[in-house]
Parts: sequence; C-alpha cells; structure tokens
Amino acid sequence: MTAEIAILNKIGVALAADSAITGKIADSRKPIYVSDHKIFQVSQAAPVGILIHGKSEFMGIPIETLVKEYITKHGDTDFKNLEGYADKFLTFLSDEVPLHVAPHIQDQSLLNTVRHVFESMNRHMRSRFFASRTFEYGTSWDSIAEEIVDLYYRLAMSAGVALGIHDVGQRLAHKFLRDQLAQVRNSIFDRNVSETHSRTLDEIGHKLISVVTDEVVRDTGSFHTGVVFAGFGSEEVFPSCVELRLENLFKGMLKYSHGKTAKISLENTVTVLPFAQSDTVNLFMRGIADDYHGILLDSFVTATEHYTKDFMQKLPTYSKAEQDRIVQESWSMREEHGRVFREMLYAHSRNSYASEIMDVVSLLPEDQLAELAEALIDLTSMRRKLSFDEETVGGPTDVAVITKGDGMTWVRRKENIARDLNPNYYTRT
Repeated sequence: MTAEIAILNKIGVALAADSAITGKIADSRKPIYVSDHKIFQVSQAAPVGILIHGKSEFMGIPIETLVKEYITKHGDTDFKNLEGYADKFLTFLSDEVPLHVAPHIQDQSLLNTVRHVFESMNRHMRSRFFASRTFEYGTSWDSIAEEIVDLYYRLAMSAGVALGIHDVGQRLAHKFLRDQLAQVRNSIFDRNVSETHSRTLDEIGHKLISVVTDEVVRDTGSFHTGVVFAGFGSEEVFPSCVELRLENLFKGMLKYSHGKTAKISLENTVTVLPFAQSDTVNLFMRGIADDYHGILLDSFVTATEHYTKDFMQKLPTYSKAEQDRIVQESWSMREEHGRVFREMLYAHSRNSYASEIMDVVSLLPEDQLAELAEALIDLTSMRRKLSFDEETVGGPTDVAVITKGDGMTWVRRKENIARDLNPNYYTRT
C-alpha cells in the first residue's frame, strides 16, 4: 500500500509520494519496504510527471520497469494535451506486454481474478451462516448462497464496462470461463460444503458464470495498478491529471479503466487528488473521517427506525395492524431521510472545511504547493505509526513540482544509488 497525492492549481502541480511497498510471500506474510520510487519524470523537456500506486506489478512485470521503458521509447514525444501521454502509454502496453507474457499466463491471470471472486463470495456466505446460526441446515445454506450470488451479480451488472475489452473479448472470456468454472469453483467451495450444497451451486451456475465474466469485462475496480499522468500538454496553459487503472491482459486485450481526473481552468482553479490510502487527506479536507461519516449515516437510519417503532407502540388508539403498516411506510422513507441527512453532512463539510482550504490552495505558489503535498503524506504516515495497523505508509517522502515554464523539478528525492559511484546514472535521470 501507499499514499500519494496530486495538488493542482493554475500555477502547476505538486506531486508527493511515500516510499513504502508491501511485498507478499507464499505463507501470507507481507513484509513492508520503504525504498520504493513512485514518481517519474517523463522527459527533461515535457512538463509531465507520472505517479504509480496499487499493485507493483502488471501481468508479472514490475510497473516501474514498464514506465521506464515507456519513458525511454516515447518520453521525447510531445502531445497537445495530457490525455495524449496517457493514450500513448496504453498503446505501448498493448504492444509491449504481450511480447513478454505468454497466452497461458494471460489465461492464468484471468483465473486468478475468478478465484478472488469465489473466495470473496465464500467468505461472505460463511459469515452469514455463522451470523444466522443455521450453518448446519442445508435449506438455509441454499437460500443464503443464492442471495450472496445474486448480490454479486447485481453489483457486477451495475458496474460500467471496462475499456479495452470489446465484444469479441467478452465472448472469448465467457467461453473460457465456462470451460474452467467448475474446476476453480470446486477448489474453493467444495472444501467447505456438503454434496447437497454443492448441487445448489451447480443449480445457480449460470449466474456464477455471469458474475465472474462480468468481473472480467466490467470496471469493478479490483486488484488494479494505478498509473497517474499529471502536467501540461504542449498546447495547454493549465495543468491536468489523468489516472489509469490497469487490471489485466486477456487474449492480447488490455483491460483498464479511467480513475480520478482533473482539469484546471478559469472556472475550476484548484483540485486535491489523493491516491491509494486517502483517509487522512479526506479527514483534513472534509473535517470528518470516512468511517465516522459512514457510522453517522447508519446510526441516523437505525435511530429513525427505533424512534418510529417506539412512538407507534405508545399510541394505543391504533391497532397492531395499523401500527405495523405505519412503521413499514416510515421504513420505506429511510432512503429519502438518509439522502437528506447525507446532503446536510456534505454541505456542512464543504462550507465549513473544504471550501476555505480550497480557496487558499488555489492561490498557493509552487513551493507552498509542494509543502502542502509533503505535509499531507507525512500526516498519513504519522497516523499509521500511531495506530495498531501495519505501517503501510512510510519512509522518505518524494516531492516534485510541475509548471509550464520549468517542467518537472524535484523538491525532495531519496537517493538509493550512491552518487559518487554512479555519476552516469544521475546524468541520465
């Protein structure tokens, strides 16, 4: 994991990133190292920088290697707008990665996605079983299994179709998964369920195929590698930012989606975009933690339900049937009540915290943009140190500023390579 940020105003862009990277060993241990580079300069001339986050590899190839190869081959190419750099990178990946990743490895990557879906479904099913205390009864298991599969199906269908996967790709994925589905499913579910329960999964197998196929072809946002382009195109006077989310490669087709984007203009003069672990930045900007915000919304709905039920029980003039009807009607209004309450919270957060901060940030010169970006990453790192969570944010903070006239300049950059022993390296970079 990591914490990164891009802060844009009309002057330019400040980029900051920590140095932590989480490894993974076969026995599920996750060592954390604090020497990773996550900010890259596209070229000495172009005012464009790149941030990387998320999975450190794409199809088994370190994303840092792919970014540096892109810079070597296409870094001197100018584009009228920033999107041109991102589009060229996608073309580069589509051309380059299949040369190094054999078709059977692409198939295995697809199966790993399917395995993740099944494992997640299995965890949810088991959690529901124990919560309902009816794990041993087949009928209850059947109904819960169907409910969970239906939930995943609806979530998958509600996601937009990912970019790069066209109709032919969807058909190929569907056929491939249909042939492989039983083997992958059995390796996960059959360890935990009886023969009766296994037949239940067989009966809803068509929906399982739809779920995993949609997971492959839709923008579900799972297990992606983030690549962020920030800066100026050759004909742009204001900066912009484009995030690409890379998921996998199947049959030579690159599955990706667009993440956070921002474009500074005369109307939109400032943007703060956190990437990866964004909770501390959101707390600073909004005045309320993400999880506490969710608890407030849930508590409001729950309190409304209890209040309605208690109130109706104190009205003896209504029959039990009438009380139940009124309670049900009030519960049907929960969504509207929650929406109003949520809007009130957002309005207070925006007016009392975010707006004032954004007004000031829109006027900051480049050096203070860099200070703010670094401070927000350091604040995230400190919060992790003071919690019982793993320190997945830490190490030196790299900071760079991009302006139209000066291009990308480093404010702070760690050096893992001895300068006196490698002068040619620092001449190149």
